Amino acid sequence: MSVPAPGPAGDTNRNGADGHRPRYHIEERDGEPHGDVYELEIDHWFDVVDTDTGMTVLSLMGTSRAKLDDHGCWGPASYSGIESVELAPEGDAVLVRETGRPGERRMPIPDVP
Repeated sequence: MSVPAPGPAGDTNRNGADGHRPRYHIEERDGEPHGDVYELEIDHWFDVVDTDTGMTVLSLMGTSRAKLDDHGCWGPASYSGIESVELAPEGDAVLVRETGRPGERRMPIPDVP
């Protein structure tokens, strides 16, 4: 993964609106499949990463599950937890969509020194 060039010294811009890179970005990753013989689970992580330090400042997770049906095929998957995460326009929070909750909720990004 390539990282954009840093902005000028002292740049506190968090949303990239002035052409500089944003302070935070979101990286997605899947965990190792787990479960038992008849069930498969995969955790999906959304990491909010400080672009300057590479440090993860917030991690959110959702899980997909599928079970074997009576014919030995994987049935439809279900999902629980966090479905999507995106940076808020101001850059100081993320907008989170969660299974079973209508709309999105705003979650502040922790200010980690």
